Amino acid sequence: MEQENPNIAETCMRAGAASKFEKLEINGIPAFMYHKDLKIDLHKELLERPLRIEANRVLGDVESFIAYYNRFATEDSIIECDIDKAKFLATIDYHKISGQADNRDHKATYNCPLTEEWKNWKENDGREMSQVNFARFIEQNQKTIIDPVGADMLEMTKTLESNKTVNFKSGTRLDNGETQFVFEETISSKAGQSGKLKIPQQITIGVRLFQNGDAYKLDALFRYRITGEGQLTMWYELIESHVTHEAAVSDIIENVRGAMNTGLFLVAKL
Repeated sequence: MEQENPNIAETCMRAGAASKFEKLEINGIPAFMYHKDLKIDLHKELLERPLRIEANRVLGDVESFIAYYNRFATEDSIIECDIDKAKFLATIDYHKISGQADNRDHKATYNCPLTEEWKNWKENDGREMSQVNFARFIEQNQKTIIDPVGADMLEMTKTLESNKTVNFKSGTRLDNGETQFVFEETISSKAGQSGKLKIPQQITIGVRLFQNGDAYKLDALFRYRITGEGQLTMWYELIESHVTHEAAVSDIIENVRGAMNTGLFLVAKL
């Protein structure tokens, strides 16, 4: 014998325990009103099937989002996109074109997930680092650097790490766009040994902003500061990364718009 639905059993027990109760139906939903406290409880679980779909599905990729939308959408359905948040929201049971209100209880969401490589570059944008930490960051993200070539960047990081105890004197912009640092290292009581370090003023990276998305090129400027103690602090600044973000979201928008079977697409703030 199948076990009775616990929600139904609980409802019946409560109704039986109450001194007086009345079974009602409110908008097609079974309900019990208890005379003792005049409380009304709705019990959707007593329905043979739900009266309407109430759901907010969160999809993991844009293909699944489109497939889910197209399965249930009508001409009244809409998809809204917040470009800044890179968020897509589909409301299947949106208000009717005729002007009749609907419940807006059936939704689907796609939050464009960032890639790990883009998180690394974005989160460290403008963050000052010691020369060693900067060298390690460049080394860890070397595969995403397009220009200068990987070998040149690797040589730069090795030079930065091997000269972590030197005193930097100055930084000079060269004609070829590189910055040249002059440093000096004192070894015991011997005379100081001098050297030079060249780094590019600008690099170009190629990264996918969103998972399963296309890769985009971005430029970044190298920045530095030499402290009074001769310590070198370095960082980078991404150039107009918001423009690349908008381009990446716009490409997804075109994909979604082109795949919609019906309904309306809106760019909005969510």
